[in-house]
Amino acid sequence: MFDMPEILTTVVFIAAFVIAALLLRAARRRA
Repeated sequence: MFDMPEILTTVVFIAAFVIAALLLRAARRRA
């Protein structure tokens, strides 16, 4: 088990970036 907050922060940041990219793609398709 990893108790390193750095890894958790990195995972959350990457997930947020991917979600944002998907939302932008969806917005472009609608427009």
